[in-house]
Amino acid sequence: MSRFAAWLVCAFITVVVAVASAQPGAAKDVDAAAAIGLAKQAKDKYDQGEWKGALDLFDAAEARAHSPVLVLYAARCRRNLGELVEARRLFKRVADEPLGPSAPAPFREAQINAAADLAAIDKRIPVLIIDRRRAPDNWTVTVDGVAVSAPQLSLDPGRHRIEAGSGRFEREVALDEAARVTVIIEPSGASSGADASGGGDDAPMASEEVDFGASIGPGLITAGLGAAGLGVGVALRVLALNKVSGVKDRCDGNQCLAQDAAEVDSAVAFQTVSTVLFAVGGTAVAAGVVLMIVLPQGDDTPTTALELRPGYLGIRGSF
Repeated sequence: MSRFAAWLVCAFITVVVAVASAQPGAAKDVDAAAAIGLAKQAKDKYDQGEWKGALDLFDAAEARAHSPVLVLYAARCRRNLGELVEARRLFKRVADEPLGPSAPAPFREAQINAAADLAAIDKRIPVLIIDRRRAPDNWTVTVDGVAVSAPQLSLDPGRHRIEAGSGRFEREVALDEAARVTVIIEPSGASSGADASGGGDDAPMASEEVDFGASIGPGLITAGLGAAGLGVGVALRVLALNKVSGVKDRCDGNQCLAQDAAEVDSAVAFQTVSTVLFAVGGTAVAAGVVLMIVLPQGDDTPTTALELRPGYLGIRGSF
């Protein structure tokens, strides 16, 4: 008999005895043998990575005789299936279950393991933040068809659909593990200077923010834009030098051809733009490096986010 099987048998014998002692009339309803058999089958499927089949069997065994061991394994099955929110609820249920002084060792061990699994899964669950500040007060927001009022939601990883204003606003977002994604709901024209009379299309538009928190994302973006500016500046400077060199080759001392005046003007313009790009690009690269090096951690970090909405792409934040 495996360690798990012996552990499970011990746990079930204990719980059956406890139930029989407390409720003699209900003892016949507790099919301990069937529960143990289902639990063994569930563990075999669990070891083979058949999470859905194992979950069904663990739930069936739990329906016959309660054990924190069964709930713990059911939670792990849901975690492995990507159902992180429900898995967290089950881990918390086991971790918070009151155990009397006579509770068997397997129950207590399951509770310790559930607390550890709970702490680990908390870090993996993505969060969807709903920003309604620009939305009409009478708009109801739904996520996956369920009306929500909380400003942020813990959801399973994957794609989720957000609707508002009786279907006039629709947005689908993909959530990765541990992500924090903000969806801003706002009527059309809210940021484009539409007049207060309410004229024009009232179909909503939304922006989606990816919260970089204390990551190096803002620094990378800023430095990348600066490097791109420097690259264009170098290219323009090379063109300007080539144009000047061509004009000089056709000059006789200080006397140059009149038809080359346009080439000279073009070279001067390229050189001017190149100088501006060198200054702006260099500043951006330096700012990006500073952000990547000194961006602090903790609750008082600068808030920086990439904001996207129709007609706008930019970085916003406070430092």
